[in-house]
Amino acid sequence: MEQCCITLKNVYMKTEQLEKNSIVLVDYEEYSVLIGHEELQSEVQRIAERITRDYKGKNPIILGIAMGGLLFWSDVCKYLEELDFNFESDIMRFSRYSDKNEANEKNIYMLYEPKLSLEGRYVIIVDDVYEEGITVDEARKYSIGNRAMSIELCLACVKNKYMQRFPIKYSILSGLSKEWLVGYGMNSGKVGRFLPFIAQKIK
Repeated sequence: MEQCCITLKNVYMKTEQLEKNSIVLVDYEEYSVLIGHEELQSEVQRIAERITRDYKGKNPIILGIAMGGLLFWSDVCKYLEELDFNFESDIMRFSRYSDKNEANEKNIYMLYEPKLSLEGRYVIIVDDVYEEGITVDEARKYSIGNRAMSIELCLACVKNKYMQRFPIKYSILSGLSKEWLVGYGMNSGKVGRFLPFIAQKIK
């Protein structure tokens, strides 16, 4: 397939061109598309179908992690509704940044708690990317502390597979290298979060 280079400024008007290996310029850096919009939506629908089978009659809580996980979370919920599946949804948000706006792994804290009670419930935690697993781990600890009956993870992208501390039941892309990702909740600086595909920075 012939590659096309599309800048962030006009990429939203040309999503039909963006198939795997297309080159996109985001924040002055080149990214290669890993999965285009149509294939991405098909994969999310596949995950939703699996959830309906795995959680039939269990009324799970689909728990999204803001901000990065919200696009994936909303699509999962949308397809579950289209499948007429019985579930509830909620969100939570953490921060890993200090007053000096520097990442602080040891100082992660919750900014927004779910409104639903997790006690005795089946919980599926949805986020954009697994890198070090710190945010996901905090979400798991919160769910365990609030007596969830079971907890499973649903990640759009999984990096550093060898570093996983717990099983990831549902994912779209896994075994990815450490290079930066953009699109579908993931951003570079302040841009790229809402791109309707997933792309990885070219080395």
